[in-house]
Amino acid sequence: GLDVDKKIQKCKEEGSKSFDLTKSNLSSLPVSIRDLTQLVECYLYQNKLVTLPNEIGCLVNLEKLAVNENSLTSLPDSLSNMKHLKVLDLRHNKLNEIPDVVYRLTSLTTLLLRFNRIRSVSEELSNLTNLTMLSLRENKIRELPGGIGKLTQLVTLDVSNNHIEHLPPEIGNCVQLTTLDVHHNELVDIPISIGNLINLSRLGL
Repeated sequence: GLDVDKKIQKCKEEGSKSFDLTKSNLSSLPVSIRDLTQLVECYLYQNKLVTLPNEIGCLVNLEKLAVNENSLTSLPDSLSNMKHLKVLDLRHNKLNEIPDVVYRLTSLTTLLLRFNRIRSVSEELSNLTNLTMLSLRENKIRELPGGIGKLTQLVTLDVSNNHIEHLPPEIGNCVQLTTLDVHHNELVDIPISIGNLINLSRLGL
């Protein structure tokens, strides 16, 4: 089969900034991934990963991590070492919650969590003040925290296909929003503060 350690060794020797193990039928990632400290982008999508090794936290220069289309149920706390991580793609996994460590990735600009099994979103979402794109589409979320109002850089928020009954009035503070998708929920009402979102070009109800 695929010799992942060899690929890692080659990437290290070449000093490559990007590493791609897409569609490699991987159920785990070797700990030798820790040697790729120079990486800026790491693509691991369409594998069978259930978790990531703690050693992935050694990739301290990483700006983009794509682990979509795996079977992830958790993430290691060591991810918080990725102080420069801007893009985290976790679409199509098996997360029952947003792993705590995600709320510590304060450089994130794009967080994609579409199609997981997430039931709730912590108030700690308010830590991610650099987010411009947040997708929580196709989960099992019942409500959004008021802390979402701290995400004043948000341009796109997609929470469609969930079980949300009420939007927090604080959403009116996200004045950069151009796209707000809340269709296919169980909305009972819309907060009047939505009127503050003067940049909205798409409101999906």
